[in-house]
Amino acid sequence: MRKFYFLLAFLIATACQNSQSQKKDSPKPTVEKPVISSEIAALNTPEKREAFLVDIFKKDQNFRKNEKSSVLETYGSDSEEYRDFIRQYQEIDETNREKIHAYLQKFGYPIDPEFSRKAKDAPWLVIHHMTDVQQRKSYFPYLDTAFHKKALNVEQLDLYLG
Repeated sequence: MRKFYFLLAFLIATACQNSQSQKKDSPKPTVEKPVISSEIAALNTPEKREAFLVDIFKKDQNFRKNEKSSVLETYGSDSEEYRDFIRQYQEIDETNREKIHAYLQKFGYPIDPEFSRKAKDAPWLVIHHMTDVQQRKSYFPYLDTAFHKKALNVEQLDLYLG
């Protein structure tokens, strides 16, 4: 009977430690929502909206392309540096998701001809990189509209639909 209680106490302690480490490692938004709201409110011209979207595009792609290979080559995938990189990567994705969500709610998908290809691709890229399937599904109306208005091509929609 003592062994049973000891085993039970051990399992509970282990479960609590795992729960705490998962909370510590989960990504936290790097930008507070009021900051994002004020940033979105300041996008009062097409030029500012273009710059906002292109900035998100660049942050998303530069981090994925340049920094990932550099960290992997230098430190390897089992290193603390690589784990830190992954945490930063998740934080950038989460911040971009929050920004794109707020942007789409206020302005809709950037379909106007004055938007560059990068600006039109920014929301799609952010949505494409989401790992939560339910979250991704919630953006279908935006992507469907963008596709029918020729702001997204068939390959992009196909990748989204998976």
